[in-house]
Amino acid sequence: MTLKHKMQRARVAYMQWLAAADAVMIELERAAGTFECDVPAIREIQRTVAEHYGVPVSALTSPIRSQCFVEPRHVAMQIAREVTSHSQDAVGRAFGNRDHGAVAHAEHRIASRAQVEPAFARTLATLHEACRQRIAAAQKERAA
Repeated sequence: MTLKHKMQRARVAYMQWLAAADAVMIELERAAGTFECDVPAIREIQRTVAEHYGVPVSALTSPIRSQCFVEPRHVAMQIAREVTSHSQDAVGRAFGNRDHGAVAHAEHRIASRAQVEPAFARTLATLHEACRQRIAAAQKERAA
């Protein structure tokens, strides 16, 4: 095994360790009840999408990759990018400390699927509108 190969394996192992440590920290914060998205608009999007799909909001921020959680997470990320002015990095942080690449992937997958599945595109449009309304209502509530 070459030195280059050993370095690559060490880098991969380190990245896996970091991901595991982040997941543990998020779970500890979640267990203590202190983990919640600090961006009100994204929090409202997460709640709206979670209600629509019948999953807990914590599933959208968890590291679990089950398809029943991945689709709602991707939809919520895509809506967050379109409805808010937040960067991919900010949206990724709100969804369990994911990087900008995960958000870009989610945007691409959802946009591609909406192009080929009209029913999904209608559902997405309905969710967009519901999120906009919920964000507006929450802003009025905070202002009052």
